Amino acid sequence: MRQYSNDVVFMDSCAPKLQLVSPYTHLVGHYWPYTVDFISAMTAKSILVSVCATQAPRETGLFAEEQMTWESCCHWTKWLLSINHRNRNWGDRKDAILRNIEFYICLKAAIHNAGIGGNAHIHCIESRHRILLNAVVHSLQTFSTLCVGAPDVRMDKARVLNYKKAFATGRLDFIVETEAVRKAWEPMAGGHVIHIPAAVPLRESVVTDRVATRKKLGLPLDACICLFFGTHREGKDYRTAISAAKKSKSQPFLLFVGPLISQNDPACLLKEMDYNHAASWNQYYPDDQVGDLFDACDAVILPYNKGYDKGSAVLLQACQYGKPVIATDTGHLAEFVNKHGTGFLFPPGNIQGLADCFDALSVADESRLIDLKTSIANTQKYYSWRALTKSYLDIFKLNR
Repeated sequence: MRQYSNDVVFMDSCAPKLQLVSPYTHLVGHYWPYTVDFISAMTAKSILVSVCATQAPRETGLFAEEQMTWESCCHWTKWLLSINHRNRNWGDRKDAILRNIEFYICLKAAIHNAGIGGNAHIHCIESRHRILLNAVVHSLQTFSTLCVGAPDVRMDKARVLNYKKAFATGRLDFIVETEAVRKAWEPMAGGHVIHIPAAVPLRESVVTDRVATRKKLGLPLDACICLFFGTHREGKDYRTAISAAKKSKSQPFLLFVGPLISQNDPACLLKEMDYNHAASWNQYYPDDQVGDLFDACDAVILPYNKGYDKGSAVLLQACQYGKPVIATDTGHLAEFVNKHGTGFLFPPGNIQGLADCFDALSVADESRLIDLKTSIANTQKYYSWRALTKSYLDIFKLNR
C-alpha cells in the first residue's frame, strides 16, 4: 500500500479500478450508507473502488473495507463545506452554491487520482451542475485526455467539440438517475451519459407493531397518517397538500419531518391555514430512527410543483419500507408510479385531485392494499443492488 499527500491512499492491485464521484454522498451521516452499499456490491465483483469526498468515512462513523480507497480533501475545504452542513437553514441557493464547490473539489481530485492510477474509470453520479463544469474544464486544460462538460446552448462550437472528444475517450461516464436528465445530456455526451436508477436498499426482515410505534412517537393511533419526509425546501407544494387535507372527507393527519433549509416552513403554513390535525418536526432524523416514521404512516406524500423532473430519495425510501406514495403527476415521479403501480398521482397544484387521493387511500379495500403491497415488493426487487450492479458492471466492462 502506498501513501500519498492529502490523505490519498492507493492500493497496489491489478484489479479494475473505478473512481466514484457523487455530490450527494458527502453529507455527514446521511447518504454514506447508500454509497457503502454501492461500493460493497462493486467490490464483490473484484472492482477496486475509490471515492472522492470532503468527509472521510471515519468521520461519519463508517469504515472502509480493504478493497476501497478514499480521498479526503484538504482541511480548508472541510471547514468551508462544514458550514453548509451545520447551517441547513441558509436557503436553497446558498446550499446549491456550496454543493457545487464541493462537487468541483471532489471531481478535480478524482481526475487527479485517475491520472495517478493509470487506468481508473470515472463515474459521476447525478451531475447536473452546469455552473461549475466550464470552470472544471478551464482549470484542467493541462489534462489532454480528460475533461468534462454539460449541455449549454450558449457554448461556442469549439468548446462543444472539445467536450465531445473528452467523453469519447471512454474514461468518463455520467450516471444519471432520471431519463429526463439523460436526454438533456445526450447531445453532449452521447453514449457516455447513462440512465441507471438509484437502488432501493434492502431492509432487514422485521416485525413491526404500528400501534406501538405510534404510541412511542406520540402520534394518533387511529388516524390515516401521511408522511412528508425530507428537507423542507422551495419547490415542495405544502400549501396545496394542506388545502387538500382540509377539503378531503378523510381529514388525514399530516406529519412533516425534516430540517428546514428555506422559507417553506410547514409549521408556519399549518398555523396560517388553521389545520391542527398535523405535526411538524423540523429536525434531522438519524438513519436508525427513520424506520419508525415510515412504519407509523399509511402513505408518503411527494407534492412538487409543475415541471419537477428530478429523482427522489424519499420515493425509494417509501419502497424500502413498503409504503405507497401519493405524488405529483410530473416528471420522474409520474414515470415511476405509473410504471410500478406504487401509489396515487394528482395533477400539480390540484387541491381536489390530491383530496381525492387522500380519500382513496383511506377507503382502500383489502384487495387494493394487497395490490399495492405486491407492486411495492416487485419494485424492491427491480431496484435492488443485485439488479442494478449488473447495469454498472456492463457499462464499466464495455468502456474499458
